[in-house]
Amino acid sequence: MKAVSHSAANKAPAPDPEEFTNIPPADRARALTVRAIMTREVCTARPAWSLLDAARVMRDKHVSGLPVVDDGDRVVGVISEFDILADLDRALGVGSVRGVLDLLLEAESRTTVSRLQRSLRRLEKTKVEEVMTRRVVTVDPDASMGEAARLLRVFTIRRLPVVEGGRLVGIVTHENIVDALG
Repeated sequence: MKAVSHSAANKAPAPDPEEFTNIPPADRARALTVRAIMTREVCTARPAWSLLDAARVMRDKHVSGLPVVDDGDRVVGVISEFDILADLDRALGVGSVRGVLDLLLEAESRTTVSRLQRSLRRLEKTKVEEVMTRRVVTVDPDASMGEAARLLRVFTIRRLPVVEGGRLVGIVTHENIVDALG
């Protein structure tokens, strides 16, 4: 398993942040494009990966979700921590565990150990393509930052893959927008 990184550096130079300092914050949502604020290095998952592979990349890269791409770098889905936890809850009924403290406090029970073992086996055997969200909202790099913010809000999503010519070139999150407005 290898986390795949994509760089859009060959497609367009990164804008100089200094060129936006003259734009009043109230006008930045219309003036800035997605290309100007997106993260160009994107960690992705592959459909054939196990959920465990995807979860490890999310943990190691400190992200809560990954675009899922095919061999042509086309976005075919998105996998998130929520998707993985929802699958474990549907399959094994682990929805009552709220976090690490719950796991530690419940660890005294043999039932919990068994549940953890079953969960790990499920993560190892289940493929990303079985759990991922297939209907992905994407944005063009030349769209306005305001349009990206609107899409994130309207679709209640945390990440917005940036697609140009059918291929993934970046990602926009709430954090990118807040940073651009700051």
